Amino acid sequence: MKATMKDVFYHTPSIRALSALFLCLSVTLTACNDKYPKANMPDTPLEQPLEIIIEPKKVAMADGWAAGIKNDGTLWTWGGSGNNLAVGGFDPTPKQVQDINDAVAVSGDTGHMLLLRKDGSVWGWGFNYDGVVDPTDSNTAIYKLRKIEGLTDIVDISAGGSNSIFVTKTGEVYVLGGKTLGWANGIEEPLKEPTKLENMTNIIRVESMAGGVVALNDKGEVYTMGVGSLGRTVEPLPKDAIPYHPAQKVDLPRKAVDISVSTSASMALLDNGEVWVWGDNSGGRLALPKGQHPELPIKHPTLNRIVNIGDRSAVDVDGNLYIWGEIGYGSYNAPSTTIYRTPIKIAENMNNPALLVNGNDASGVLTKDGELYAWGWFSGMIGTGESRQGQASRDDVLTVQKSLFTTH
Repeated sequence: MKATMKDVFYHTPSIRALSALFLCLSVTLTACNDKYPKANMPDTPLEQPLEIIIEPKKVAMADGWAAGIKNDGTLWTWGGSGNNLAVGGFDPTPKQVQDINDAVAVSGDTGHMLLLRKDGSVWGWGFNYDGVVDPTDSNTAIYKLRKIEGLTDIVDISAGGSNSIFVTKTGEVYVLGGKTLGWANGIEEPLKEPTKLENMTNIIRVESMAGGVVALNDKGEVYTMGVGSLGRTVEPLPKDAIPYHPAQKVDLPRKAVDISVSTSASMALLDNGEVWVWGDNSGGRLALPKGQHPELPIKHPTLNRIVNIGDRSAVDVDGNLYIWGEIGYGSYNAPSTTIYRTPIKIAENMNNPALLVNGNDASGVLTKDGELYAWGWFSGMIGTGESRQGQASRDDVLTVQKSLFTTH
């Protein structure tokens, strides 16, 4: 039986009161006044091992706008301004982009989005500062879909902060962008065309990170390339050397089924529901105590029995949605932030999650039955048809809402 809206949203006042009473009676007194309970999952493996997650990326969020793909291949956008392809301006209601009926996947970062189509071609739009959409165009913004030349048979895409990354059906990885700073094959010049990354084979999922790339292959192995937080031991580079470490495998204790990246922080979900993390924990990106920045993967102390992970969010086997990291609220003229260094639960009954997405000031969960639930400071990206004006409290920002967009 499907959960009702009252069941789904953890913040419902009456439900919260009952939950608080239950906690007082059955857990500890310190939990009774906790509006957003901290993660307290049993450290036991899943009874049924997870398979590698290869769900298509049917929803994406960027800086102020969002996009989604329906099962019929149509593309829909909402929020934003010029980057909202459907209307060319701000609109919090999801609307269809004309003349697109063969969309497969979409990926977004702060400034641009990528669209994968059924013929294996990739199209992009948004800010083009580093040539991430069209390296031959000096315009800083591209407000219409534009085909990215030099690509065929693409099956996965990842829009990064200053690059675009693509996976072919044969498992090869290509990158495009002007600020690789040498991490892509040691090339320091702007990439004028999609460039194949060395030592990346049989890849099925890829995520862009600051100064590199994280990839998952069909065996459940994780590979990293670049500089910075690679999750593996690397030899120090000479002072004047190009900042580049070729792709190599990250040492994990079991098969990985999914990966997630937040700037220079990386996570790998293992088939037993454990989450292993490494990298820069600034702003609580890894949900670890302040000052912990593991160079090599460590088992996360509280994220257990997880079935899906995203950028600073996760869903466990019971359908509980957890988030962490820096949360912005207030007004844009007088902003406030709270950093959650331990995962907190903000919703229940998020069963059968297919994809967790994150944008600038908004995030969401797409379920396998095609429903989108979202939360965040910038409500125009949630897609409810409404947009908050003025002040937004922390509770407003952490309130999960059902979007008008669905994939069906």
